Amino acid sequence: MKKNILFAVAAMLLMALSFSSCGGNTPGDVAVAALEAIKDGNVEKAVGYMDLPEDRVEYMVEKLTRQYERDNADNYLIKNGTFEVVSENINGDEADVEVSIMADGYGTTRPFYMRKVNGTWKIASK
Repeated sequence: MKKNILFAVAAMLLMALSFSSCGGNTPGDVAVAALEAIKDGNVEKAVGYMDLPEDRVEYMVEKLTRQYERDNADNYLIKNGTFEVVSENINGDEADVEVSIMADGYGTTRPFYMRKVNGTWKIASK
């Protein structure tokens, strides 16, 4: 009996650790995950965090790929930066998030408008 209880507790701890390591599904978590995907050069993954009509997905992948390839200050920050949620204001199925992007002592903040789609936060446009 004790062995079964220990096994169950261990399984619950492993599940809790796996969920926490994947990040949450808050609007801020999703905005940061999209930036991390862009930082890693995975534009398709970043687009997956966006609320887009199916016929606009390929266009957005191409657009972000072109933007990612540019050599400018914004790209330097994203490619070399760290991301932190500065504010997150949730109002029902909509949210406004501000993310700080810092690299080498320089930084900026970027706003994100988020919308909950089928229970998942997505980057959207107003």
